Amino acid sequence: MKKIFLYFLAFSLLTSTPLQANSTSSLVDENILNQETITEETFEYDKISQTFISIENSIKNNTPDKETLDSYQTFLNQKDVLFDNIIKNIEKNAKYAQDALTALGEAPKEGEAPEDESIKQMREKYTALMQSYKNKQIEANLLKTEIDRLTSLITESRNKLLIGNLVAEQNTLINKNNLLGAFGDVGSFFWRIAISPINWYNNLSPTEQQQYKHNMWYIVLVLIFVLSLGIFIRNLIITRFGYRHTDEQPRYGQKIAVAIATSIAYGVIPCLIIGGCLLWQITNTSLRSSDFGVVLASGLYYALYITLIRAIIRVILAPWNGKWRLFNISDEKAERIFNASTLSIVLLGITSCIINISKYFEVSSELKLLLEVSTDAIKAFVIILLTSRIFTEPKVKDESPDDQEQEDDDISTSMRIKLFMSLFAFSIFLTSLFGYPGLATFIFNRFFLSVLLLGGFIILRKFISDLLRRSIVFWISTFKLRRKLLSKADFTMSLLITPILVMIFLYSLLRLWGVPGTFMLHGLKKLVFRVKSSCTSM
Repeated sequence: MKKIFLYFLAFSLLTSTPLQANSTSSLVDENILNQETITEETFEYDKISQTFISIENSIKNNTPDKETLDSYQTFLNQKDVLFDNIIKNIEKNAKYAQDALTALGEAPKEGEAPEDESIKQMREKYTALMQSYKNKQIEANLLKTEIDRLTSLITESRNKLLIGNLVAEQNTLINKNNLLGAFGDVGSFFWRIAISPINWYNNLSPTEQQQYKHNMWYIVLVLIFVLSLGIFIRNLIITRFGYRHTDEQPRYGQKIAVAIATSIAYGVIPCLIIGGCLLWQITNTSLRSSDFGVVLASGLYYALYITLIRAIIRVILAPWNGKWRLFNISDEKAERIFNASTLSIVLLGITSCIINISKYFEVSSELKLLLEVSTDAIKAFVIILLTSRIFTEPKVKDESPDDQEQEDDDISTSMRIKLFMSLFAFSIFLTSLFGYPGLATFIFNRFFLSVLLLGGFIILRKFISDLLRRSIVFWISTFKLRRKLLSKADFTMSLLITPILVMIFLYSLLRLWGVPGTFMLHGLKKLVFRVKSSCTSM
């Protein structure tokens, strides 16, 4: 039952991993692989179709690994772009042939005087050319259809591989030997990180050490210059494009514009400083190849991520500038969520940085397991913390009995949500603890991405609604229309736009959790044709 449950859970949460370019399989003809040698005049339908059949047989019969599937997908992506270009060229050349036939005019009918032999030959030539272009366009479209079908087949095969990886039981951390071995390696791992700068410096030659000491002053001067430049740019952006101290309530479009400008301003200084340090680390050969170089680069990269994500959350919540907030929540609640988000980002950034360093240090499997489970524990804590901050309303003094009763109902609902999310996070953590860290990481990551997708959908919907409203107001004021049309037009546009955005959101969400796009499109086509046939029968 345990295996069956895990297989079902993994299948329901399955997603496709990013494709990577790889060497093409030997089944793929090298001549076809070269895009530059294939044009609308030279590509051979039968030859390419046979290659597609070979790929399909390989997928169905040989159970290829991920690298082979990636190479097939890369090949198909190249051919898809190639066929698009071929179809465009065919359409362009076919237009020239059609223009020539139009210039020749209609062929003489029976009983009319025959046309000149030269004109007749030209008409036959361009007619045959048009038919040839039409056949090649049909062949190219058929090959594009085959590409879509093979892409769906590759996605299905890769998903099956992913299911096996997710539900494959690993070493359990609670095992005594694994736990002792992991904690025994923790000390040496962090000690190696701590002494990495000392080891790097001691491994330098006396000349290189003297050179670094001599260049230290230049590095300090450059950092001071970069800091001064960052402060200047930040103040300039905030002054001209940042929060405006006005009593008027800004439009939602203005809020987004100010949020983008302010997030850039908050990220200028850390980006310049961290970017300068990364540039120095990358251009230094001896530093880049050392343990200290790995630690420094990982620390700088994740520090940059933490800073930028924190800046984005800060301008979205605007805890100290309520009128510019993108979500309709109170100042106190926004500040609590921002503080919890900052703590969550720092914790996740630190653990991700440590795991990234461990990949380069080639630590033991026990320590790697401990780091993965610890990261899942922090993710569970983050979910519980943020859920608590989001669904806990600040207490208001001097409430009436009716308000108190309503608050009790809200607290009851919020408590159920918090309890459910706590149980969800804790159960997924237990999945990691008892031997399935890959599956737990997969679920946690997709959950966070789903929340971000939902937040982006809400912001986009409000922005489009504001944009449509402003457009309607402009047209009404320009053409002196009645003001009653504003509410009707606004309602009509919202009624049209909202379902489209909801469909895009659901499609993106299902794709995020692994539902194939071809499967959803096929279901949508069946639904449309069913509705159309029902309307026809009526």
